[in-house]
Amino acid sequence: MKSTVIGGIILAIFAGGGYWVYQYLNPEDVVVDEEIPTISESEQELPQGVLGMPDEDLEGDGVAVSLPADGQTPTAVELQTESAFQQGDSTYTIDGDLIVTQSGDGRSLAFADFSVTAGPDLFVYLVNTADTSNEGVKAAVEAGEFVNVATLKGNVGNQVYQVPAEIDLDDYTVVSVWCKQFGRNFGHAVIE
Repeated sequence: MKSTVIGGIILAIFAGGGYWVYQYLNPEDVVVDEEIPTISESEQELPQGVLGMPDEDLEGDGVAVSLPADGQTPTAVELQTESAFQQGDSTYTIDGDLIVTQSGDGRSLAFADFSVTAGPDLFVYLVNTADTSNEGVKAAVEAGEFVNVATLKGNVGNQVYQVPAEIDLDDYTVVSVWCKQFGRNFGHAVIE
C-alpha cells in the first residue's frame, strides 16, 4: 500500500512537471496591436496653420504629422529604412517588416504585420555585424557586438520600440529577435 501511495505521488509530480515543461517549451501567442507610424513617400514642409486643430494625423506628400491633443507643435515622422524580417535559426519562423522612423531627436523600431514563433526570454537586440546572415548575427551577439533595446512585447502583431537616446542607431546593422536563455536568433531584419 505504501509503495502505491509513493508511486501515485511520483506520478502526480511527473504529470504536473510535464505540464509546466510543455507550457515552457510551447508558450501561447502574445498578441500586441500598437499603432505603426504612417509615413508618406517623400518629404515636405509641415502644413501651416494646423495648431489648435483636434488631435488627428495629417498626411501630406512627404511626412506624417501628428498633432498633440494639447496644441503643441506637430511632429514630423520620417522614414529611415524599411526591410523584411528573415528567418534566423531553422526551427523558428518569422514574418513582417521592420520600419525605422525618426521623429524629432528620437528614433523608433516598428514591427509591422509581425509574427514570430512564441518562445521564452525573447528580446529585441540591435546587432553590429557586417555579415547579416544568421551565422553572422549569432557570431556578433556571442562576441558582445549588440545592445538590448527591450523585451519583445509579443510574438504576434504590430509593435513599436523607442531607441534610447544614448544608442547611436547608425552603429548597428541588424535588429534581431533573440532568445537570451538559449542563445538563439529567432529572426532578424537588416537596417539598410
